[in-house]
Amino acid sequence: MTWIGARRFTTARLATAIVAISLVGCPDSVPEADQFAGDAGAADTGNTVIDSQVGDTTAPSPGDGKATPADVDSPKDVNPPDAKAADIVQADAPTADVPAKDAGPLPDGCGCASDGDCNMATAVCQKAICDKCICKVVLAPDGTGCNQDEVCKQGKCVPAPSKGPWAKTLVVGGDHNCVIRPDSSAWCWGRNESGQLGVGDTKLVVGAKAVVDLGKANALAAGHGHTCALVQGGQVYCWGDRFYGQTGAANKSGNATKPEAAKGITDGLGISAGDHNSQAVRKGQTLWAWGSNSGDLAQIGKYTSVTTPVQVVPVLDVKLSCAGVEHACVLHSTGKVTCWGRNTWGQLGFGKSNYSSPAVAPGQVKGLPTMAGITCGHWHTCAWSAAGKAFCWGKNLSGQAGTGSKDPDAIDAATQVTWLQDAKVVAAGQGHTCAVRTSGEVLCWGGNSAGETGLPPPKSTANHHVIDMGAKAVSVGAGEDHSCALREDGSVWCWGENLHGQLGDGTKNNTHKPVAVQGSLQK
Repeated sequence: MTWIGARRFTTARLATAIVAISLVGCPDSVPEADQFAGDAGAADTGNTVIDSQVGDTTAPSPGDGKATPADVDSPKDVNPPDAKAADIVQADAPTADVPAKDAGPLPDGCGCASDGDCNMATAVCQKAICDKCICKVVLAPDGTGCNQDEVCKQGKCVPAPSKGPWAKTLVVGGDHNCVIRPDSSAWCWGRNESGQLGVGDTKLVVGAKAVVDLGKANALAAGHGHTCALVQGGQVYCWGDRFYGQTGAANKSGNATKPEAAKGITDGLGISAGDHNSQAVRKGQTLWAWGSNSGDLAQIGKYTSVTTPVQVVPVLDVKLSCAGVEHACVLHSTGKVTCWGRNTWGQLGFGKSNYSSPAVAPGQVKGLPTMAGITCGHWHTCAWSAAGKAFCWGKNLSGQAGTGSKDPDAIDAATQVTWLQDAKVVAAGQGHTCAVRTSGEVLCWGGNSAGETGLPPPKSTANHHVIDMGAKAVSVGAGEDHSCALREDGSVWCWGENLHGQLGDGTKNNTHKPVAVQGSLQK
């Protein structure tokens, strides 16, 4: 408690009249917006005013501003005749007597003439003021900072509530990224020329912004110029580039700057997004696809775009799916991996030396034990087991397959990443790959045109490089020329190219060192 000054008032008067009121006519009235001005962390709106109706008889004498003895033969009415009390009572207002202070007569009808006359005991989140001739206790708005790591709540200083993690899920697209926040809202940042951020326009967003008109998201998937979400209840929504019909809403023109429903999917279990195509795993573990059909990704026997979801036959028993530019793969419930599409760089893992095969039926990847996860880059693919063993195949011109060498430049069968025995998750990008170890350490290897592997560009590295995250990571994503990781504390960090604001740090500056996405570092 803080004691201010010394004027005596009765407990009975104060205790029975501590109410919020609305009065008129005090020359020393203080605007609410200024009542807590200068206080650390104070807000300027929403103050609660409590009327003490203190029977003070102190006021400056006319002319010289100095106090003179009160005229005891002519007592003043200390309560304004037009005072009207509201029915909001302050339960915890001070009620104890405080010492009196000598002062001169007050203006007619006034109980106080300045804040100095209101010598009441107040707490950190309270102030005593003279407002409209009445002594009042003003409470700081809830949430106003007070002391260290505390906030005001109903006039008292209490520990600040924990804000919790900023993000719980991270996905990385070509030049944009999205997260699911703890409240299940989706937020995106980065390239937005096709509306792939879902914020209602196509303006550049260098810091995270909430996706509009979307329900609570269970999963996200980011492609090159579009994004999809699986919301609670099983409905799939997509937004961004429609050129190939990749939103699934039977439209191939313009851009969708807000989420639109992929037709017919109300029982989704999982989603994925390739360069210009989308996929969903539905109830019954069937796979459905839409968008670009180059490589016959929809398995309909022709390469025309698909504007609404169609079932990929005979792909069944699907646990997870992923898609690249012109190929797709699924992880089945049994742990086996099958792929189909173009095989230009051996990204299907069939062990074939003919990389020019334009399209093939789904087939099993050779050389793989039971897998727990899969990831598709532009022209290479990786998978990992529950025990932490990682395998990659496909294009290797930049060393992205993780063999420690750029030779051969194409790998047509699953090849183990021998130096990675404890993979928690692996992410394949355009020409580079990243992984999180079970220890929380982040590694990247492959192409490095903008610092996406954590090294100064432009030299690529076939050997893995450890990213200094400053804390343990739980997931990682790889885009075209940038990478991002979700740390254990819920913050998101990105590095590499930033031409489109995809690093989310409020700039457009490239950096090979991780920078925090604006707003993601919080208690």
